[in-house]
Amino acid sequence: MPISDQVRALTENIETSYDTRIAAVSDIVKETHQALGNFKQEREKMAGDLKRSLASNRSDRAKQVKKMRAEHKRDAQATTRAVKETTQKVARFLSASEKARKQEFSTLFAEVKGQVANIEKDTAKLLADFRNDH
Repeated sequence: MPISDQVRALTENIETSYDTRIAAVSDIVKETHQALGNFKQEREKMAGDLKRSLASNRSDRAKQVKKMRAEHKRDAQATTRAVKETTQKVARFLSASEKARKQEFSTLFAEVKGQVANIEKDTAKLLADFRNDH
């Protein structure tokens, strides 16, 4: 079979299969459009469901937020009160400690004064004795 016959047969095959290929491509295009349409419908349905769900739960979420804010405010107030109480306790402790320190210091100072007075008396007596002996 000469090449020209083979080329003619190949060309005829291409021509006869053209309608089939066009039909197959057309079917693929239709299926693609249908799939895209289905995706769009599903997405729109999902968006609508989500909007409805969020709208119906909005009041519940608002209540939860108010409750959380109230708890936070209550906790903050409790913390503030605790800090104030602790500050007052520390101030009272420091005041009491300062009073005790002053009392101890005055007692110690009185003892030191007494000892200094005794030393001065002893020194005066010792000097007087020394003068008498001299």
